[in-house]
Amino acid sequence: MIMLDNSHPLYKGIRVAYNSCARRNFQSCKRHPSPPHRLLNKFKINPYDTETITPIRHYPKWEPDITTQVAVSGRSHNRRHHRTGRHTCVLGRFGHRWRSRRSSGIDKRRRRSKREEFHLGSDKEHTVYEGELVGMILAAELLKEEGRQGTLALRVDNQAAIKATGGFNSKAGHYLMDTLHDDLRKLIPTHYQHKLIVRWSPGHQGIPGNEAADEHAKLAAGGDNTEARLLPRSLKKRNGTVITLPISKSALKQQFHHKIKKEAAAVMAKSPRYPLLRKIDSSAPSKHFSLLVTSLPRRHSSLLFQLRTGHVPLNKHLHCIAKAPNPICQHCHLREETVHHFLIV
Repeated sequence: MIMLDNSHPLYKGIRVAYNSCARRNFQSCKRHPSPPHRLLNKFKINPYDTETITPIRHYPKWEPDITTQVAVSGRSHNRRHHRTGRHTCVLGRFGHRWRSRRSSGIDKRRRRSKREEFHLGSDKEHTVYEGELVGMILAAELLKEEGRQGTLALRVDNQAAIKATGGFNSKAGHYLMDTLHDDLRKLIPTHYQHKLIVRWSPGHQGIPGNEAADEHAKLAAGGDNTEARLLPRSLKKRNGTVITLPISKSALKQQFHHKIKKEAAAVMAKSPRYPLLRKIDSSAPSKHFSLLVTSLPRRHSSLLFQLRTGHVPLNKHLHCIAKAPNPICQHCHLREETVHHFLIV
């Protein structure tokens, strides 16, 4: 709800509810709180700092100024690379330490390169997808500086970003893709018959300047930005300073799911059954067992779960539920009939 645009009927109500909760430092609600009050008081998400997802992005007959090409293999990618006269390469790093994307332009004929860097922020607020889109926006600015000569092409290693160039659906991060299309309208004249070519590059194999571009990506990840006057207008405020990107919806969901898993693991660790579970599966709690039984029939997966937990029709378990007179093994008459004793001893 906090991502709704100003045309939605709940837009104003959500912000009024947030302001009410913020005045109380999210410690308590009004006397008769509404559902938005309860949700915002619980999750403490600021609607003013998060991205806005608009319901309608383009008119029905809209066509992108982009042609996408995804190579089937690395060889076909290299052949296309050598046929391109002038191109711009998008490359970078994103993760817990490296948190930015930047683009580097390379002219094959003059062997001259340019670069622009933009620091997105923490990976708790932004995603790799956003980084790729920002890199494409910076690359479009480099193409503009090159004078629109030769074949206009970008090389991107994220297929999700490539497929999103022609999408109509509204989703997280689409405002950056709309910004890219707006910049391309200024870059490519209406009468110009050619379109910008966006190609998928698997690992940027065989692209000149790859090592230099990687070093600049590391610098941007440390917080370095290109001077504001050199950045495109779409990444600057009216006063000329660098903009701060709104928090991504996808990043918020990832952090929320990570928090839930962390809290669930903490609750399970306090259970008296947890030490026994760790003996059965040292990776618990995890998806290990789910992946293990994915290809098995239900009957087999159920039997495997019973063997792992010990809730199986052997005398040890049957005696616990008063279905057997004693837990002793009827074959050796020496030890309790457990799963380990039945299968190994």
